Amino acid sequence: MAGFMRMAGWTAALFGSLLLLASASLAAPSVYPMFQAEVMLQTGKKASRPVGRAMSAGGFSRLDVRTAKAGDFSVIVDMDGMRMKVASHALKAYVEIPLEGRIDGWRDIVRCAAAYVLPQSLGMMDVREAQRRDKGAKTLRGYRTRHLISVFETVFMGIRRSFELETWENDTFFPFPMQAASPETADTWGGRAWLAGITADEAPGSAFALPGGYTRYGSVMDLVLYALASF
Repeated sequence: MAGFMRMAGWTAALFGSLLLLASASLAAPSVYPMFQAEVMLQTGKKASRPVGRAMSAGGFSRLDVRTAKAGDFSVIVDMDGMRMKVASHALKAYVEIPLEGRIDGWRDIVRCAAAYVLPQSLGMMDVREAQRRDKGAKTLRGYRTRHLISVFETVFMGIRRSFELETWENDTFFPFPMQAASPETADTWGGRAWLAGITADEAPGSAFALPGGYTRYGSVMDLVLYALASF
C-alpha cells in the first residue's frame, strides 16, 4: 500500500511537472524564442538519462517525453490557436485542451488544463498550487535564472498529499524552465529534469504538427489509461 501511494504521489507530481515544463512561467510572448534542447532526467540515486526533447519557435512549443510504463508522449502548445495537444504515440491518439481567457503564464495554462482534465477524473484526482516563493536570481550552468519554489497539493482517491517543485527559469528558453526539481518525500520519489545540449536551431513547422491518422480522444484519463494498458 505504501508503494502504491508513493507511485500515486509521484504520478500526481509528474502530472504537475509535465504541465510546468510544457507551460510558461512568466508573461507569455506572442513569439517564442527559437531553440531546441534535450531533456534530461535524474531520479533517486539513479544516473541521469535523456528522456526527450523540447523546442520552441514562433507561436509554438513542444515537449517530447519517453516513459517506461506508457510509451512516448508529446505536449504541443499553440498560442496562436489557443490550444494544447497531448498525444500518445503508442496509441496514435491525442486529446486537445482549449486555452481560454487571458494567458499570461504557466498558471493560466495549468488553470485551463485543470478545468478540462480534473472533471474527467470524477473527483478521484485534484492538483493545485498552494504556495509560491521567489528565491531571487541564481546562476545555473552559466545562465542567469529566476529561482522559484512552489508547493502543490494533490488529492488522489481521497488521500491528500503535497509536494514541492523548484524551477530555475530564463526567458531565453521560454516557455520552458531550464530546470525543475522535486525532493523525495514519504509520498513521492524525488527527481530532477533539465534542458541540455541547447542550440538555436530552428525546428521545421512540421515539428509542431502530429502525424496523419491520429485519433482524437475526448478524455485525457482514457488516453493515459489506454496507453498504460498497451504496455
